[in-house]
Amino acid sequence: MWFPRKRGFSLGRAYYVPPGSGEAYYQRCLINVIRGATCHEDMMKVNNVQYNTYKDACYALGLIEDDKEYIDAINEASKWASARSLRRMFCTLLLENCMQNPIRKITVTQSRVATV
Repeated sequence: MWFPRKRGFSLGRAYYVPPGSGEAYYQRCLINVIRGATCHEDMMKVNNVQYNTYKDACYALGLIEDDKEYIDAINEASKWASARSLRRMFCTLLLENCMQNPIRKITVTQSRVATV
């Protein structure tokens, strides 16, 4: 439930949420940035545009990157790793829910993973 604070403007304690937790992680990111929200819908509103998920709101605020580091890691590993190792690495990234846009990563790294 959402309760307004009686004193002050800060959170007493915000617990750690791992990146693989999905929407809970994105909500935690927004809590650190958005000020004055009075409900969950306010947290998903960026520049007067209402988003459907916390993840979309994080993208709109620029809190989430384009996962270039994962593409670079796969490209670098393709210089020495076998195709099987690359596929296993990619699957691990998918299962750990690390990547923000996995479909893009598949299309960008497809030739590296398939032909090594």
